Amino acid sequence: MVFLRNMSRILKLFKHLKNKIFSIKSTLYETGEIVSIVPCPSPEGFSYGSISSESILIFKKIDLQSYPSFHDFLGPHTEAKQGDIATVIRFVGRPTKIREGKKWSHYDVYEIMIHGSLYQTFAQTLVCRENI
Repeated sequence: MVFLRNMSRILKLFKHLKNKIFSIKSTLYETGEIVSIVPCPSPEGFSYGSISSESILIFKKIDLQSYPSFHDFLGPHTEAKQGDIATVIRFVGRPTKIREGKKWSHYDVYEIMIHGSLYQTFAQTLVCRENI
């Protein structure tokens, strides 16, 4: 009996989380979508990596648990220039310290293939090729 009650709670929690994830994903880039890099700063002043007016350093991994903090960008990196083309591989998630909702979707993190390797970057630094 206790097992069934606990299982019921777990299923309700899973359904709640699934709906939250789905509602976030419905506004994001799709797997396989071709995008261009747009180096631009965060509206709130948080770091997206090292950004200049013409390029951005994109890292292998962004720590979603600690962002925004001191050591969020991990592993090797590549310099992506304004207009470089990439392919969206998957939606990684949103940093846990960033609020939910469409207003904050520019902090959603994607894994992209660029320069022949996989890296992670924020939605704000991507633009769909159709919108160029």
